[in-house]
Amino acid sequence: MIRRAMLTDLESLLMIKDLVITDMAKYNIFQWDHSYPTAVHFEQDIENGTLYVIEENNMICGFACIDQKQAPEYKNLDWHSSEDAYVIHRLAIHPECGGRGYASQILNFAEELALKEGVRDLRIDTFYQNHRAQALFRKAGFEYIGDVIFPRKNEPFCCFHKTI
Repeated sequence: MIRRAMLTDLESLLMIKDLVITDMAKYNIFQWDHSYPTAVHFEQDIENGTLYVIEENNMICGFACIDQKQAPEYKNLDWHSSEDAYVIHRLAIHPECGGRGYASQILNFAEELALKEGVRDLRIDTFYQNHRAQALFRKAGFEYIGDVIFPRKNEPFCCFHKTI
């Protein structure tokens, strides 16, 4: 089940984030660290009603923020689409829940959410070393558009787009 996150989920979200950071480090993926994302990011997403969790048996197995906020760095890319797009941020799955299709379910949910609002474009990015995420996006029908560099990391992030 996918639902909007609540403030009471915050402890679980932070625990999953920490587990994901540790898990990604095993694969030399340093996309996140203890300065991003933070509780403040999750609290703002919850307040804005844009953070969604996927649950199984009352356990949060993953989350993602889905909104229309685009990083300023996105302006440097040719998206081949309208500026009116839904952007998927902070997609993460609890390491113990990997391989069950939850990330794909969240991507499908984002697509359904966008279509309900009449938005025909989805955008997402991931750290250049996160090959698992890149493969997931391609499998879900996303097209690689190009790279951006975010100031906090100063390393490339691969950007993907899907017209729905």
